[in-house]
Amino acid sequence: MRDKLTLATPQATLEVVKKFGLRLEKSLGQHFLIDQNILNKVVGAAELSKDDVALEIGPGIGTLTQALAEKTGTVIAIELDRRLKPVVDYTLAGYDNVKIVFADALTIDLAALPGGIPRPNKLVSNLPYQVATPILAT
Repeated sequence: MRDKLTLATPQATLEVVKKFGLRLEKSLGQHFLIDQNILNKVVGAAELSKDDVALEIGPGIGTLTQALAEKTGTVIAIELDRRLKPVVDYTLAGYDNVKIVFADALTIDLAALPGGIPRPNKLVSNLPYQVATPILAT
């Protein structure tokens, strides 16, 4: 198994973007978290423990997902863009407590997640602006 990647830097993010030929989709609100200090603040504010099941919406290349996986028992990440499957397979290799669900976070029924995926008790996400209000209002 290879070493886990550190993604929260501009250089590491650019490397992954180039490796997979990614283009950000403005219509999906895609943006990547590239600052370790911000990442630490987001994760710290969530007050996570290994008993928590974190829900992340829009994991992108997996930067926040990795940090959540280090602090929680399980991370359920909902991603709309199926082009990111090989990316998260690569960046999240070795994180056995991460479940990626390719679906629309605005329409997914969390109570109907596939068997074996626990129900989340925390929402921790770097939400795309256009979905933040609809998701939080639900």
